[in-house]
Amino acid sequence: MEAIAGYSPSSSDSTDSGGASSLSDFETGPPAPPPPEALIMDKTGTHNKALVNEERFFVRERIPTLIFIRLPDSFVDHANKVLREVFPSFDITDIHRLGDDTPLHVSLSRRLRVQHEDARQLLSELTTNLKGSGEVRCSLFSVRGFKNEGDRRSFVGLPVHGGVTHLLELVKIVNSALTKLKYRPFHKHPLPHASIAWQDGPELYEKLKARNLRRAVEDLGQLELQVAAVELRIGNIFHTIPLS
Repeated sequence: MEAIAGYSPSSSDSTDSGGASSLSDFETGPPAPPPPEALIMDKTGTHNKALVNEERFFVRERIPTLIFIRLPDSFVDHANKVLREVFPSFDITDIHRLGDDTPLHVSLSRRLRVQHEDARQLLSELTTNLKGSGEVRCSLFSVRGFKNEGDRRSFVGLPVHGGVTHLLELVKIVNSALTKLKYRPFHKHPLPHASIAWQDGPELYEKLKARNLRRAVEDLGQLELQVAAVELRIGNIFHTIPLS
């Protein structure tokens, strides 16, 4: 899928909120039985791609769902530069980089488990409500630590500065769709950012708090993004939702 956000480095100066808590799962009751056409996995847990028809939804036992703004592939290079500047080589061996399973992104919703019968309605609600919101221009700069609920994980995140107000309006629209379907909405006070790495427990968060992170990355400049669409991920299927 083609990236939906533009990227251009800039020398000028700008949170998956509470950062990482947008990655916490939310249960909605007993699993719905998968429909006959559901995505089938082999015994190793690998998807049988021959059975995937991307015109349908493949939601097996409430596969986690996420609404987000995808970041371009070139953003990975910037993320790796940030990690090298913030952590000496000996200090990063047990930190997990993000971007392999889900693309690097700015989250507009917490990760939740959507039941199969709700999936198509969720996409319909989001498509209708987000249309006409207009393109978003935002910037990411600096770096800070976040931790999720219960201190189960700590995250390294690049906060959004420019364009935050517009992003928060998108979060409200997403929340209204989730609430209508009786799913838990996003954080009450989200801090939009892109998480780039994580570690189990609160230690990484505490370590980041003790450092002058702004000074560590100020020479790297900021990222400028122009966003024309957001994405809804259900299982391993991505659906693009235009903003205009």
